[in-house]
Amino acid sequence: MTRRTILLALLLLALPYRGAIAAPRAELWAKWLTHDPTPRKAIDHTSWAQFLRHYVQVGHDGINRVTYASVSRDDREKLDPTWTG
Repeated sequence: MTRRTILLALLLLALPYRGAIAAPRAELWAKWLTHDPTPRKAIDHTSWAQFLRHYVQVGHDGINRVTYASVSRDDREKLDPTWTG
């Protein structure tokens, strides 16, 4: 075997272990252990749903896209009243 073949073989063997070395150790956060089955806050998604119905278009490839350039100032403010543009 040539030196190049040996180096290539070692490289290919080492590739699966790269992720294990680079990733941090898994750690369970305490805040994810608690669960409150009775939500205290109701979130109204009506404005967001209306925005999506109006501005999302299905492309010829089947991918949904938002036509951001055509979003009106009023619609931006409905979603985020703090927006100033």
